[in-house]
Amino acid sequence: MAKSLSELPSGILSDILSRLPIKTIFVCRSVCKAFLDVTTSNPHFNSLHAPYTTHCLAIQFDYSPMGSIYLVDSELDTSFSVGENVKLKTMFQIPRFPAKQFKKCSPSVQDENKFILVNSCNGLLFFAENSLCERSFVCNPITREYVTLLEFDEYNRHHSTMGYWFGFSPEENLYKEKPLSDNLSWQSSSAILSETICWLCGGYSESSKFIVYFDFHTEKFGEIPAPVGFRRNQLRQSTSIGVLGGYLCVIDDSRHFDIWIMKEFGCRESWTKAFSVDMKSIAGTYLHNPLRPLQILGDGKILMIRDYRVLVKFDPETKDFRFLKIKSAGSPDKVVLYTPSFVPLKDILMVDNLTVRNMNMSLLCKRIF
Repeated sequence: MAKSLSELPSGILSDILSRLPIKTIFVCRSVCKAFLDVTTSNPHFNSLHAPYTTHCLAIQFDYSPMGSIYLVDSELDTSFSVGENVKLKTMFQIPRFPAKQFKKCSPSVQDENKFILVNSCNGLLFFAENSLCERSFVCNPITREYVTLLEFDEYNRHHSTMGYWFGFSPEENLYKEKPLSDNLSWQSSSAILSETICWLCGGYSESSKFIVYFDFHTEKFGEIPAPVGFRRNQLRQSTSIGVLGGYLCVIDDSRHFDIWIMKEFGCRESWTKAFSVDMKSIAGTYLHNPLRPLQILGDGKILMIRDYRVLVKFDPETKDFRFLKIKSAGSPDKVVLYTPSFVPLKDILMVDNLTVRNMNMSLLCKRIF
């Protein structure tokens, strides 16, 4: 009989540790070498842990120091009452890349690493450099690995007005980084559903485009029409796009708080108004700018975010709204739903001769979940 947990067979130990929350797993890694070995680069452990993985929110603020990224457990055990505040700690800091001069291309470009968190995909976070998008990298913050993907030559830096996105094609079993029109920018209202990126276009008239999407498999664009009866006159000010329960959804909170869900992707007739609440019944001070849907929580509540650093929980049964204000020097520049993964970066990307670098371990110790 094993005298301690660390002496158990690796298979049993993997099964036990895989059921723990990620925060607890990281604590266990510091306990002994046996715990560290069984949770590091272990395909068996990764497959066991996958069903127990919960979503997190990766947040980047516009005035965060040195490109800090924060991680929030989206199942926060909090009452989400008005006036409640939470202060975030650094999850990790964006890697520092060698300084480069682009004076020939743009004299205004400085040698600072100004990377924007663009999107999340299958346990990876994708970052692209601000201004002219000269460089980009993808990282797995859980395994503290990152790899650089893109570096434009001088001609492309000078002429590019593209925004880059990172996605996955299940049919090809391939990850792709694609340049898309600057009109479909990182700051636009967007959502990633399976192998597609969707953008809310924001036209006022019935004839204008409602949603445009890009398919990473076919590498083609498509359009999705608005629901029948959808009010378009307030679209830009009060509407946002997201994914809830695996379905594309749109929130309109101009007069009523309406959540529309598309049950069959691309089919206009499948749009369904899932919830509708009179906005006059919503009390509180955080009702500026549109709510953006993030996810359906384990208790059935819907998690959303509104500008001014406010997370919002909506209870579909009681029609009740709860607010949680995040304390920071700036407002969120980007918030993405992130699914933590212990799978090594090379195994995820499946690319030969990939140069993977490690982040500073001391920064990972500041992780919050």
